[in-house]
Amino acid sequence: MDANSDACSDYSIVVEGLFAGRSGKIEIKDDTLARELLKVIHTRDELLPESYVRLPYRHEIKIICNGNVIQEVDISWADETCCVCYYDDKEHPSHIVLKIPTDLALRIENHMLDNYLTIRGFFGLEPPIVLSYERISKISIKSLITGNAYFGNYEKDSNKDIIERFVSLYNQSLSIYDEDLEGTYLTKREKDVLSGKRFDADYKIEVLFENGEKLELMAGNEKGIFRVIFRGEEYIIQNHELYMYLKVLSNAETKKPNGKYLRVVTTCGEVLIYDNALAEEFYKAIKNEENYLEGGFNCPFGVYIQIKENGEVVNEFRITGPSYLGEDEYIALTTEGINVNIPAFIGTKLENELRKNNYSLSYSN
Repeated sequence: MDANSDACSDYSIVVEGLFAGRSGKIEIKDDTLARELLKVIHTRDELLPESYVRLPYRHEIKIICNGNVIQEVDISWADETCCVCYYDDKEHPSHIVLKIPTDLALRIENHMLDNYLTIRGFFGLEPPIVLSYERISKISIKSLITGNAYFGNYEKDSNKDIIERFVSLYNQSLSIYDEDLEGTYLTKREKDVLSGKRFDADYKIEVLFENGEKLELMAGNEKGIFRVIFRGEEYIIQNHELYMYLKVLSNAETKKPNGKYLRVVTTCGEVLIYDNALAEEFYKAIKNEENYLEGGFNCPFGVYIQIKENGEVVNEFRITGPSYLGEDEYIALTTEGINVNIPAFIGTKLENELRKNNYSLSYSN
């Protein structure tokens, strides 16, 4: 079908999928955008390796014309590449994966951000309410710690670096739901903390948006737990590094890691591992093409890992261990859909660090 065909006079896009672990749907009523996306899909100008099919595509896009679905694709935006994937058994024996031009992807993302959602990210690490720097007018932070009288008002025009850093960290938060805490490996106290039942706030944050809406966060001092309040709804998220950034802003004492470190995210909590040597070993193993595997294994279970340096993500992947593989086997999945064999001694070190915090590769699907 020609994307510019007069047979269709009213195009729109519907985005469906999991947003912070919950099903959602957004309709984008933008005729021009829908036509351009359809044209990219049909012209197939920039094909990507089929390895991208292994990525867990969390969002489905439907292009609608006069109320009828005329095209369905899965969309993923991991790392720097936004792509769509679909199966065309008439013209192609397997999946077709196409790169979406960045400017086009950003226009779709802009509509998502209008609804405090996103199509970006790797393995669904996002808060229930996604922030956008452009839509914020001011952030106010007040310390509730005894003896700390810190109060900061950060206007967007004069505090760009602070607000951008806050937004970047916040948007990497892990959303936590009660059903995520049903495993037997966490203690009752840990479950109570992660669910927000045990909560002593250290900071109160108000995020004021250009449209007049307001988001409130209450930052707890145990395991980096935050309560998020927006439009009368309350959510629980976890983000150790965001909590530490609040301590930096308020001049409270905080430890700054040296070199690379690991942020390990499971469905029911996160762990920061300040082990530069282990982080370097993972970084080298992921980059070593000799460790790349052939085949269709897509790492459906395991944990999500960010290798970070100076607070910035330098690599990210998902890793599965012996519980779902053979003994002493560890396989990672990169943002390019590549399976990587991780040497057993590195995977074992990670498992030992996780068990110190009552987590495990075995518990984190």
